[in-house]
Amino acid sequence: MEYRTIVGEVEFSQKIKRSEFICHARYVESVGEAIEFVKKTVNDFRDATHNCWAYRVMEGGKLLENCSDAGEPSGTAGKPILMSLRKLKLANVAVVITRYFGGVKLGKRGLMDAYSSTTYQGVKKATIVQLGLFKIAECNMDYASFSRFENLLKRKGGNIIEVEFSERVHVIAAVPCSISLCEGCQIVGEKYMPAPADRTTDFI
Repeated sequence: MEYRTIVGEVEFSQKIKRSEFICHARYVESVGEAIEFVKKTVNDFRDATHNCWAYRVMEGGKLLENCSDAGEPSGTAGKPILMSLRKLKLANVAVVITRYFGGVKLGKRGLMDAYSSTTYQGVKKATIVQLGLFKIAECNMDYASFSRFENLLKRKGGNIIEVEFSERVHVIAAVPCSISLCEGCQIVGEKYMPAPADRTTDFI
């Protein structure tokens, strides 16, 4: 199954029956990074009534998910956030929805709609790109080969992670699976990463 992700971090807020809902959404590369983003956001908005969250992360070849209602009635916050991410086929994304209670109770249905809507509207502000599986390659090559390799990566959407210049060039790169590796390169891992930002995708 193909997944999409967001570029960078976005924020969106709206008021629903006097309560303010703020969406904080960010691209993450691991569960640990998602948890750190949640912790930081919760701490930054610790004066809020609720900070509900969800994340979806491709890690170790598996799609890992989690969510929390953070004190809202069970099933009215974390799950609607997560379901919105699923519906949009997003992965490697963490979302925290901050709520400042405005004095009017929304009821379970109202809460579910509010958290879903805030997630969708917030994520919609971001640049959306395809999330692809890349080979992590370690290569040793001469300077002429490196120049050709670098240009190929730019055309195909890969990128250089680390490079060291000496008598030869030592490179660690994220290489699209469609590219055949040249002599002197070996695969040392795999990683899900965003496609280049100019390869955007529309919402369904």
